[in-house]
Amino acid sequence: MCMTMIAQLAITAVGAMAAQQQAKKAANAAADNARSQYAAAEANTKAKYAETNRKIAESQIDAMDEKSDKIREANYAMGTFRAAETALSDSSLGTIAFEQMYGDSLDAVRMDRNQQRMFWALESEKTGAEINYINQTTVAKNEAGNQIRQANANASAAFMGAIGSGLKIGAGYQHNQAMLAQTAKA
Repeated sequence: MCMTMIAQLAITAVGAMAAQQQAKKAANAAADNARSQYAAAEANTKAKYAETNRKIAESQIDAMDEKSDKIREANYAMGTFRAAETALSDSSLGTIAFEQMYGDSLDAVRMDRNQQRMFWALESEKTGAEINYINQTTVAKNEAGNQIRQANANASAAFMGAIGSGLKIGAGYQHNQAMLAQTAKA
């Protein structure tokens, strides 16, 4: 009888230890998973930043090329005006030159405004990448925390189950001893 009780207690203890080890492994796996999600989110954010910076540089080069083309056109037009200067009065040449320069300056202002819009649109992509990083890492942290809490709850349940089983085995043993004592008196 005593050997049966000891065997039952040993089996209960081994089961509780195995459950606790399993819970510890689950908690470690959750923490590792969270770390890998953090690393992936960081790598993704850096890649988005690099791509956005590349787009910004490319758009600035395109804007400079466009301005350069407009300046070349304006210089050509001014050269044409100067060549025709001998045939035009000073006031006619001045009026034509003013109109040409005014139109060119409006084009330059428009190009600058469009470049600024493009720049801020691309900068907002960076902000979006930052927000996405924060969201991904928050989700990873929450998931890992939940998994770790569940693993700890499982470990506690295994420990409490072992205590309950031990008490039940002890109560059964005590009951059997009391029955044996009554049988021996009778």
